[in-house]
Amino acid sequence: MLKNEIEDVFNCYGNSHLYDKLHYPLYLSGAMDKIEIEMLENFLELYNFDAEKTLLFDEFTYHFSIFEAVLSRNDLPIKYL
Repeated sequence: MLKNEIEDVFNCYGNSHLYDKLHYPLYLSGAMDKIEIEMLENFLELYNFDAEKTLLFDEFTYHFSIFEAVLSRNDLPIKYL
């Protein structure tokens, strides 16, 4: 995924504050390079990140990797899909 696509998805789901904090580590790590847009959209739709609380890059990638693993194994309860 391209940098502007990632930014658009974060902004679309009301997480521009999160993108502002994490865009550089996301770029350096390449964590979003091979991720489908739909996967990131689903993740940001289901997770609620409070702008008032500090979220570290490692915490974000931890939550995202669990979400990705559960979704790719089709092990997510149907009410979340």
